[in-house]
Amino acid sequence: MARTPPPVDAQVATMRARITAELEQRSAGRGGNELVEFALGELTGAARLGEVATRAGVSERRLRTLFSRDVGLSPKHVARISRLRTVLSLAGTREWAAVADDAGFFDRAHMISDFRDLMGVPPAAYLSGRRPGPAPCLPLSRP
Repeated sequence: MARTPPPVDAQVATMRARITAELEQRSAGRGGNELVEFALGELTGAARLGEVATRAGVSERRLRTLFSRDVGLSPKHVARISRLRTVLSLAGTREWAAVADDAGFFDRAHMISDFRDLMGVPPAAYLSGRRPGPAPCLPLSRP
């Protein structure tokens, strides 16, 4: 006795389930952790988020979502911290304008502004030991 093929609707549902499972498996294979690790390495330089997202094969929005979920900070904030760390490692080795350029800032004024925002004092004051006093942590608020 010959087997009758399943109805077309059942075949379509089966194919849709297989395709969905394959896409989910591929997404998991290149999941958030791998993408975030890749982006963290790329954002330590002067790369822009759009460029990093393109190289990672995802949209900027997806990359921002993964950062918020996995890191707890925005990619922009991670890049700012990375540039600040570069400033700290290069400080005193050359002129501030060259340090700003090497750290990926547009100019010295932007470097000083970012440094002050994150550290509470400009870089020269920080290096001379004039650091801000302790401040209480603010509660995190999530939208």
